[in-house]
Amino acid sequence: MIRVQSDNGNYPAARLMDAIRELELQVHHASMSCVNDLMLQDVVIRVPDGLRCEKALKAALIRRLEAQ
Repeated sequence: MIRVQSDNGNYPAARLMDAIRELELQVHHASMSCVNDLMLQDVVIRVPDGLRCEKALKAALIRRLEAQ
């Protein structure tokens, strides 16, 4: 499961889903909640063998999000 907390600006849900799509991860379930100016996102994915390590998955997602 991926859990992301961010400001609710610049379409954070779309940005996260785009990063997940670029990494070719399969989404099983996703939920998003807004509390004031805070966006909370939980995404359940199927992780490929090359990204089984939490650090590798986190680094890959952060790279994609920062490149946007």
